[in-house]
Amino acid sequence: MSTVHQAFKRARWEYVLKHFNVSMDMESLDGLDNHFHKTSMDFITVDDAITSLVIDLSRKFELGIVTNGLYDPKQKLFNMGIGEIFSDDKVFHAEQLGYRKPDPLIYYKALEYFNREPSETLFIGDSWTHDVIAPMEIGMEAIWVNDKNVLPPTSHKPFAIVSDIAEIRNVLLGKSV
Repeated sequence: MSTVHQAFKRARWEYVLKHFNVSMDMESLDGLDNHFHKTSMDFITVDDAITSLVIDLSRKFELGIVTNGLYDPKQKLFNMGIGEIFSDDKVFHAEQLGYRKPDPLIYYKALEYFNREPSETLFIGDSWTHDVIAPMEIGMEAIWVNDKNVLPPTSHKPFAIVSDIAEIRNVLLGKSV
């Protein structure tokens, strides 16, 4: 692993742990990261409703993944049963790119790959800051998966707000859940 790549991973863990007022030395951060990677994928499994939704969406739309995840996104997609839908070049992973959401560069990287303008793109996610505000501020539409049923913290008006990812089927494909 390159020094830059390792420094990026450590900085991400430090950022997460800071919210819990926890700090660790570099060796402990590396140990936490290794343990996370060894155990986390055991909890990612196939959800038939999500698999069906993604397959149906892929028939009508070009799909990509933009993620800050602290994991191997390809392994997660494989464990979810949708790995074959997303080739490596359609997964934009902060850890590999060196910048993370909400940095506009990560969204522009995906737009460049798909040869799309922001106005031609819809971003879906569960983070108000990373998946609604940031994409909308560069000109994309957004769907917010608000599974915690909280009020939007800003005045941004996404394309849709859903309480469950399965509701996206009706929003984008016009079919009942």
